[in-house]
Amino acid sequence: MSVTTETPTPGQSGLAALVLLLRFHGVGADPEQIRHRFGHEIGVGEMLRCGREFKLKARVYMSTGDGWRIPRSPASRCCATGAS
Repeated sequence: MSVTTETPTPGQSGLAALVLLLRFHGVGADPEQIRHRFGHEIGVGEMLRCGREFKLKARVYMSTGDGWRIPRSPASRCCATGAS
């Protein structure tokens, strides 16, 4: 039995991330409806528009990654140090 795996395009990854975040916030999001409404390539602009249409506060936040140097919770500290 062979399994084929496709590498998702950035637009497909964007759609998956958007649907995940919408569902996390309690919005019943259907990926096919979002794709139909906003197009096949879901980028930052489409994510912002979609979030705002669902009455969520949506904005772009850029991080340099400096905040990852000091883990805030014991779980992330464990993962960051490689401890079990």
